[in-house]
Amino acid sequence: MADWPPALRQTTVVPVTRRPVLLLLIAVLLAGCADVATPDDEELPGAAPSSTSASATPSPIPAPDDPAGCPVDGAAGVPDGAASRPTIDVDGDDRPDTAWIADAGDGEVRFGVATASGGGASAPFPSASPVTRSVLVADVTGEGELVALADDGRQVLLFALSGCEIVPVTDPEGAPYAFDLGFTGYGTGVGCVDVDGDGVRDLAGLDAADDGTGYTATAVRLDGPRASNTDVSITVSDAPPAQVEAARSVTCGDLSLLDDGVALPG
Repeated sequence: MADWPPALRQTTVVPVTRRPVLLLLIAVLLAGCADVATPDDEELPGAAPSSTSASATPSPIPAPDDPAGCPVDGAAGVPDGAASRPTIDVDGDDRPDTAWIADAGDGEVRFGVATASGGGASAPFPSASPVTRSVLVADVTGEGELVALADDGRQVLLFALSGCEIVPVTDPEGAPYAFDLGFTGYGTGVGCVDVDGDGVRDLAGLDAADDGTGYTATAVRLDGPRASNTDVSITVSDAPPAQVEAARSVTCGDLSLLDDGVALPG
Protein backbone atom coordinates (compact mmCIF):
# COMPACT_ATOMS: atom_id res chain seq x y z
CA MET A 1 0.00 0.00 0.00
CA ALA A 2 1.03 3.63 -0.45
CA ASP A 3 2.95 5.22 2.45
CA TRP A 4 0.99 8.44 3.00
CA PRO A 5 3.00 11.40 4.36
CA PRO A 6 2.40 13.05 7.76
CA ALA A 7 -0.02 15.98 7.69
CA LEU A 8 -0.41 19.40 9.27
CA ARG A 9 -1.41 19.30 12.93
CA GLN A 10 -4.44 21.13 14.29
CA THR A 11 -5.38 21.59 17.92
CA THR A 12 -8.80 22.57 19.23
CA VAL A 13 -9.17 23.88 22.77
CA VAL A 14 -12.59 23.33 24.31
CA PRO A 15 -13.43 25.60 27.26
CA VAL A 16 -14.84 23.92 30.34
CA THR A 17 -17.50 25.67 32.42
CA ARG A 18 -18.15 24.74 36.06
CA ARG A 19 -21.38 25.54 37.88
CA PRO A 20 -21.71 25.79 41.67
CA VAL A 21 -23.96 23.29 43.36
CA LEU A 22 -26.30 24.59 46.10
CA LEU A 23 -27.08 22.11 48.85
CA LEU A 24 -30.09 22.94 51.02
CA LEU A 25 -30.38 21.06 54.33
CA ILE A 26 -33.72 21.32 56.14
CA ALA A 27 -34.16 20.16 59.75
CA VAL A 28 -37.62 18.72 60.37
CA LEU A 29 -39.08 19.15 63.85
CA LEU A 30 -41.62 16.56 64.87
CA ALA A 31 -44.19 18.19 67.16
CA GLY A 32 -44.97 16.27 70.31
CA CYS A 33 -41.93 13.98 69.94
CA ALA A 34 -38.78 14.06 71.95
CA ASP A 35 -36.57 12.99 69.03
CA VAL A 36 -35.38 15.53 66.48
CA ALA A 37 -34.12 14.51 63.01
CA THR A 38 -30.68 15.97 62.31
CA PRO A 39 -29.07 16.59 58.90
CA ASP A 40 -26.96 13.50 59.48
CA ASP A 41 -30.15 11.44 59.74
CA GLU A 42 -31.70 12.96 56.60
CA GLU A 43 -31.18 11.78 53.05
CA LEU A 44 -31.99 14.41 50.44
CA PRO A 45 -34.20 13.29 47.54
CA GLY A 46 -32.01 12.01 44.77
CA ALA A 47 -28.82 12.31 46.81
CA ALA A 48 -26.35 9.51 47.23
CA PRO A 49 -25.90 7.91 50.68
CA SER A 50 -23.01 9.29 52.70
CA SER A 51 -21.02 6.12 52.09
CA THR A 52 -21.23 6.57 48.30
CA SER A 53 -18.74 8.64 46.31
CA ALA A 54 -20.14 11.83 44.80
CA SER A 55 -18.70 10.94 41.38
CA ALA A 56 -20.99 9.83 38.58
CA THR A 57 -21.98 6.19 38.44
CA PRO A 58 -19.89 4.41 35.79
CA SER A 59 -21.52 2.72 32.84
CA PRO A 60 -22.22 -0.97 33.46
CA ILE A 61 -19.49 -3.30 32.24
CA PRO A 62 -20.63 -6.43 30.41
CA ALA A 63 -20.00 -9.64 32.29
CA PRO A 64 -17.02 -11.67 31.03
CA ASP A 65 -19.34 -14.42 29.78
CA ASP A 66 -21.58 -12.05 27.80
CA PRO A 67 -21.76 -13.32 24.20
CA ALA A 68 -19.95 -11.25 21.60
CA GLY A 69 -20.83 -10.92 17.94
CA CYS A 70 -24.07 -10.20 16.11
CA PRO A 71 -27.14 -12.27 17.10
CA VAL A 72 -27.61 -15.49 15.17
CA ASP A 73 -29.88 -14.97 12.18
CA GLY A 74 -30.61 -17.86 9.84
CA ALA A 75 -31.25 -15.44 6.96
CA ALA A 76 -28.01 -13.50 7.41
CA GLY A 77 -25.58 -15.86 5.72
CA VAL A 78 -23.95 -15.53 2.32
CA PRO A 79 -26.66 -15.91 -0.37
CA ASP A 80 -26.37 -18.54 -3.07
CA GLY A 81 -24.50 -17.22 -6.09
CA ALA A 82 -22.91 -14.34 -4.20
CA ALA A 83 -19.25 -13.38 -4.47
CA SER A 84 -17.67 -13.46 -1.03
CA ARG A 85 -14.33 -12.90 0.67
CA PRO A 86 -13.05 -12.88 4.26
CA THR A 87 -13.05 -9.38 5.71
CA ILE A 88 -12.28 -7.61 8.99
CA ASP A 89 -14.01 -8.37 12.29
CA VAL A 90 -17.06 -6.10 12.24
CA ASP A 91 -18.83 -7.25 15.42
CA GLY A 92 -16.03 -7.33 17.98
CA ASP A 93 -15.78 -11.07 18.63
CA ASP A 94 -12.16 -11.24 17.42
CA ARG A 95 -13.08 -13.49 14.49
CA PRO A 96 -12.87 -12.53 10.81
CA ASP A 97 -16.19 -12.08 9.07
CA THR A 98 -17.24 -12.46 5.42
CA ALA A 99 -18.18 -9.71 2.97
CA TRP A 100 -20.42 -10.57 0.03
CA ILE A 101 -22.22 -9.02 -2.94
CA ALA A 102 -24.94 -10.55 -5.10
CA ASP A 103 -27.55 -9.96 -7.77
CA ALA A 104 -30.83 -10.05 -5.83
CA GLY A 105 -33.01 -10.17 -8.94
CA ASP A 106 -35.31 -7.59 -10.53
CA GLY A 107 -32.30 -5.35 -11.13
CA GLU A 108 -31.38 -5.06 -7.45
CA VAL A 109 -27.84 -5.60 -6.19
CA ARG A 110 -27.25 -6.21 -2.49
CA PHE A 111 -24.11 -6.50 -0.41
CA GLY A 112 -23.54 -7.47 3.17
CA VAL A 113 -21.44 -9.03 5.88
CA ALA A 114 -22.00 -12.50 7.33
CA THR A 115 -20.43 -12.71 10.78
CA ALA A 116 -18.64 -15.68 12.28
CA SER A 117 -21.24 -15.62 15.07
CA GLY A 118 -23.98 -16.56 12.60
CA GLY A 119 -25.44 -13.08 12.27
CA GLY A 120 -24.96 -10.33 9.74
CA ALA A 121 -26.58 -7.53 7.78
CA SER A 122 -27.09 -6.40 4.21
CA ALA A 123 -28.13 -3.33 2.22
CA PRO A 124 -29.11 -2.50 -1.35
CA PHE A 125 -26.45 -1.04 -3.65
CA PRO A 126 -28.36 1.30 -5.99
CA SER A 127 -26.59 2.39 -9.17
CA ALA A 128 -27.30 3.08 -12.83
CA SER A 129 -23.67 2.55 -13.81
CA PRO A 130 -22.91 -0.22 -16.31
CA VAL A 131 -19.59 -0.89 -14.55
CA THR A 132 -19.33 -3.92 -12.25
CA ARG A 133 -20.10 -2.97 -8.65
CA SER A 134 -17.70 -3.81 -5.81
CA VAL A 135 -17.47 -3.16 -2.06
CA LEU A 136 -14.67 -2.74 0.48
CA VAL A 137 -15.38 -3.06 4.22
CA ALA A 138 -12.85 -1.13 6.31
CA ASP A 139 -12.07 0.47 9.66
CA VAL A 140 -11.31 4.14 8.97
CA THR A 141 -9.44 4.98 12.16
CA GLY A 142 -8.26 1.52 13.13
CA GLU A 143 -10.30 1.99 16.31
CA GLY A 144 -13.71 0.69 15.24
CA GLU A 145 -15.09 3.35 12.89
CA LEU A 146 -16.44 0.86 10.36
CA VAL A 147 -17.59 1.75 6.86
CA ALA A 148 -18.43 0.07 3.58
CA LEU A 149 -17.18 1.76 0.41
CA ALA A 150 -19.44 0.78 -2.51
CA ASP A 151 -17.80 1.45 -5.89
CA ASP A 152 -19.76 1.48 -9.17
CA GLY A 153 -16.89 2.76 -11.33
CA ARG A 154 -18.22 6.33 -11.33
CA GLN A 155 -18.58 7.08 -7.64
CA VAL A 156 -18.21 5.46 -4.22
CA LEU A 157 -21.29 5.38 -2.00
CA LEU A 158 -20.62 5.50 1.74
CA PHE A 159 -22.26 3.18 4.28
CA ALA A 160 -21.77 2.95 8.05
CA LEU A 161 -21.60 -0.37 9.92
CA SER A 162 -22.98 -0.07 13.43
CA GLY A 163 -24.96 -2.27 15.79
CA CYS A 164 -25.02 -5.18 13.34
CA GLU A 165 -26.65 -2.96 10.72
CA ILE A 166 -25.47 -1.42 7.44
CA VAL A 167 -26.80 2.13 7.11
CA PRO A 168 -26.52 4.44 4.07
CA VAL A 169 -24.64 7.63 4.97
CA THR A 170 -26.14 10.92 3.80
CA ASP A 171 -24.77 14.43 3.31
CA PRO A 172 -26.08 17.52 5.17
CA GLU A 173 -28.88 17.86 2.58
CA GLY A 174 -30.03 14.28 3.11
CA ALA A 175 -28.73 12.91 -0.21
CA PRO A 176 -26.54 9.77 -0.33
CA TYR A 177 -22.94 10.74 0.38
CA ALA A 178 -20.64 9.76 -2.48
CA PHE A 179 -17.02 10.20 -3.48
CA ASP A 180 -16.25 11.02 -7.10
CA LEU A 181 -13.98 8.74 -9.13
CA GLY A 182 -13.26 11.25 -11.88
CA PHE A 183 -16.70 11.01 -13.46
CA THR A 184 -17.81 14.53 -12.44
CA GLY A 185 -14.38 16.09 -11.93
CA TYR A 186 -14.56 16.53 -8.15
CA GLY A 187 -12.16 13.75 -7.17
CA THR A 188 -10.43 10.57 -8.23
CA GLY A 189 -10.43 8.23 -5.22
CA VAL A 190 -11.00 7.46 -1.54
CA GLY A 191 -8.49 6.75 1.19
CA CYS A 192 -7.98 6.64 4.95
CA VAL A 193 -5.24 9.20 5.58
CA ASP A 194 -4.18 11.25 8.59
CA VAL A 195 -5.09 14.61 7.07
CA ASP A 196 -5.13 16.78 10.21
CA GLY A 197 -1.94 15.40 11.74
CA ASP A 198 -3.46 14.10 15.00
CA GLY A 199 -2.03 10.60 14.52
CA VAL A 200 -5.42 9.06 13.63
CA ARG A 201 -6.53 8.22 10.10
CA ASP A 202 -9.33 10.27 8.55
CA LEU A 203 -11.70 9.24 5.79
CA ALA A 204 -10.60 11.39 2.87
CA GLY A 205 -11.62 12.22 -0.64
CA LEU A 206 -8.59 12.07 -2.94
CA ASP A 207 -7.92 14.06 -6.08
CA ALA A 208 -4.88 13.13 -8.16
CA ALA A 209 -3.26 15.90 -10.20
CA ASP A 210 -3.86 15.71 -13.94
CA ASP A 211 -0.12 15.63 -14.63
CA GLY A 212 0.36 12.65 -12.31
CA THR A 213 2.83 14.38 -10.01
CA GLY A 214 0.75 14.77 -6.85
CA TYR A 215 -2.63 14.70 -5.17
CA THR A 216 -4.87 16.46 -2.64
CA ALA A 217 -6.54 14.71 0.32
CA THR A 218 -9.58 16.35 1.97
CA ALA A 219 -10.90 15.06 5.29
CA VAL A 220 -14.53 14.00 5.61
CA ARG A 221 -16.31 14.38 8.96
CA LEU A 222 -18.26 11.29 10.00
CA ASP A 223 -21.10 11.52 12.52
CA GLY A 224 -23.00 8.24 12.58
CA PRO A 225 -25.11 8.07 9.39
CA ARG A 226 -24.11 11.62 8.39
CA ALA A 227 -21.01 12.85 6.57
CA SER A 228 -19.84 16.29 5.53
CA ASN A 229 -16.85 17.76 3.76
CA THR A 230 -14.36 19.75 5.81
CA ASP A 231 -11.92 22.51 4.89
CA VAL A 232 -9.00 20.44 6.23
CA SER A 233 -6.82 19.18 3.40
CA ILE A 234 -3.25 18.51 2.40
CA THR A 235 -1.66 18.75 -1.03
CA VAL A 236 1.41 16.77 -1.99
CA SER A 237 2.90 18.23 -5.15
CA ASP A 238 5.75 15.78 -5.69
CA ALA A 239 4.34 12.42 -4.63
CA PRO A 240 5.80 8.99 -5.40
CA PRO A 241 4.01 7.16 -8.24
CA ALA A 242 2.52 4.64 -5.81
CA GLN A 243 0.77 7.41 -3.86
CA VAL A 244 -0.59 9.02 -7.02
CA GLU A 245 -1.90 5.66 -8.16
CA ALA A 246 -3.55 5.11 -4.75
CA ALA A 247 -5.21 8.52 -5.10
CA ARG A 248 -6.96 7.15 -8.18
CA SER A 249 -8.40 4.13 -6.38
CA VAL A 250 -10.29 3.01 -3.26
CA THR A 251 -8.13 2.12 -0.28
CA CYS A 252 -8.19 2.29 3.52
CA GLY A 253 -5.04 1.67 5.54
CA ASP A 254 -3.57 -1.63 4.41
CA LEU A 255 -6.72 -2.61 2.52
CA SER A 256 -7.62 -1.95 -1.09
CA LEU A 257 -10.77 -2.55 -3.06
CA LEU A 258 -8.79 -4.46 -5.68
CA ASP A 259 -7.13 -6.88 -3.25
CA ASP A 260 -9.59 -7.03 -0.34
CA GLY A 261 -13.02 -6.10 -1.70
CA VAL A 262 -15.77 -8.17 -3.27
CA ALA A 263 -17.05 -7.64 -6.82
CA LEU A 264 -20.38 -8.60 -8.33
CA PRO A 265 -20.03 -11.85 -10.30
CA GLY A 266 -20.22 -11.61 -14.08
